[in-house]
Amino acid sequence: MRCPRCGSQTESEYCPRCGSKMPADKPLEPELIDDGRLRDGRSPSSPGGQGFFRVYRFDGQSPSQLSCLPAFITLLLSGIMASRYGFLEAFCFLIFTGIGKAVSFFIFVRRLFFGRPIDPRLLTVAVWIVSWLLVVLLRGGR
Repeated sequence: MRCPRCGSQTESEYCPRCGSKMPADKPLEPELIDDGRLRDGRSPSSPGGQGFFRVYRFDGQSPSQLSCLPAFITLLLSGIMASRYGFLEAFCFLIFTGIGKAVSFFIFVRRLFFGRPIDPRLLTVAVWIVSWLLVVLLRGGR
């Protein structure tokens, strides 16, 4: 029988290594197959390790409370773009923002799989800035 504390094999009622009592009513003994270490011996939570199961949480806000805010800000920026430069530029801003949101989604998922998630709000603000600058640059830079 295997000791649940230290893992040593024994046939007696008490473990000779740690002195703990062996459970008599357990028919199955769990066995450690993978201790969660990387191939080079580091643990996933060490500074150089990659964690595979990490929880990513926003700053205490419920996702349902602020889920429409980026869409409203995008439409507001599009309206500002339309009033300042014209409707074609506002439409291009929406197209570039849509493409940028798709690219930022893939960046977020890729970094999430590697255990280093990035804040999606940071990506959204970056997409807005890049889209605005791209429209202004293509328009002629005024």
